[in-house]
This record gives sequence, structure tokens and C-alpha cells, in this order.
Amino acid sequence: LLSDADGVHLGIEDIPVREARKLLGRNKIIGGTAHSIKEAKEAEISGVDYIGFGHIYPTASKLKLTPPVGIEELRKAVKIINIPIFAIGGIGLNNIGEVTRTGVHGAAVIGSVVKSSNPAKTVRELKGVLNGKKD
Repeated sequence: LLSDADGVHLGIEDIPVREARKLLGRNKIIGGTAHSIKEAKEAEISGVDYIGFGHIYPTASKLKLTPPVGIEELRKAVKIINIPIFAIGGIGLNNIGEVTRTGVHGAAVIGSVVKSSNPAKTVRELKGVLNGKKD
């Protein structure tokens, strides 16, 4: 709010979407995290603009106490949820094609870029797959 950012991404334990919407207004983007289709449906009903869904694959970027939801659960979520879904967790050049084929709107990456010997090239390659240029 103080930074006048375009929006905010709320995790499961963060303030409720309705409260964030009261603070930010209708013109700000509010995203929400979901670790299951049930949580994704709840986030959609609460009024988020998009959902970060996962973790899809094992990841070392953040401590995860639950197993990955996997690509099939992502595929189901994309079919059921009516707002944009972005895949999160363990996504890199080795699996971005599989993620893209589910119909997601995009993917969030950390480790595959920061651990790359050439981060700029890795980002270009990831974007290329996401934009349908190669797989």
C-alpha cells in the first residue's frame, strides 16, 4: 500500500483477500496461493485476480512440508478454475514444456534462474517455451 505497487500476492496465512481488497481498492491486483484444487476454488471465490498453484515439483527454494501436487493436479486446476493460474515450485528448463501444455497462464521460477550460470539466457529460454516458441 505504501509503495503504491500494482498489487500484492497473498499466501494462505496472510490477511484475507476481502480485507486486502478493502485496503487496496478494485484497481490493484491481488493474487493468492493455492496448494490444492480446494484451496484454488476458495481463492477464486474470495476474489483474487490470479492463483499461484503448487508446488508442482520438488523445490529447494522454499521449505515445503508437503509433497508436490504434480502436473496432473495442475492440469485439473486449469480446467476447473476460471481465473489465471500460474504454476509454482520446481519449474525449470527441464519441465517448463510439460507445465505449459497444461494451459496455465504462466509460471513462477526462482532456482532455475538464480542457480544458472547464465541467468539472462535461462530467462530467455523459459520465456520462449512459455510463449510457444519451443518446447
